Amino acid sequence: MSLRSVYSTSWNIYAMREALQRKHDSFEEAADLALKACQMKENRLDFGDALNTLKAADPTGWSRWYDDNNNIPEQITWSNRPLIDAMIARIHQRVVYLQSTSQS
Repeated sequence: MSLRSVYSTSWNIYAMREALQRKHDSFEEAADLALKACQMKENRLDFGDALNTLKAADPTGWSRWYDDNNNIPEQITWSNRPLIDAMIARIHQRVVYLQSTSQS
């Protein structure tokens, strides 16, 4: 085997490793994006469930409460789970308040 063919084989192995690494990196990026998309979808579903509970508890007044930026911010960052949890907690607090005032 000539020295030239050894270098050529080494280069081919290096090139194949680089190509495999790029594919691996691309796969990891795609997996991360898919996971983030699933988490955002879950956040939207959880928020929607809480909002449906509020709509059921206050069919005529829920939108006025919802539109108050002190309760729900104008812009929602769906990837921010702590923010989503805080909004869901405020919605549940509102539902509890409505239920307690309707029983009085």
